[in-house]
Amino acid sequence: MRLRQHNAMLTAFQQTLMKSKHERIELGRKKEEEEEEEEEEEEEEKKKKERKKKKKKKKKKKKKKKKKNNNNNNNNNNNNVLLRRRSRRRRRRRRRRRRRRR
Repeated sequence: MRLRQHNAMLTAFQQTLMKSKHERIELGRKKEEEEEEEEEEEEEEKKKKERKKKKKKKKKKKKKKKKKNNNNNNNNNNNNVLLRRRSRRRRRRRRRRRRRRR
């Protein structure tokens, strides 16, 4: 029997039952689809958060500058200090000589 003939034979009450059954099935499908979509969205959000965390981890750490050893505190016999003094003295002498000559 074809569906049309079958439906024609059914009583009105049975037809309404069939319709409600189909509607329930469709509603169930829609709910399942919505739940699947929500789950997919949640998974995407989790993935995004994980990506952000990974990006944060990838940031380079700044290297700490090593502190120089300050062994030269108040050590006036340091070579550089001596050289500086000599050069200053020479400059002063030259200036004095020039001034005297003028």
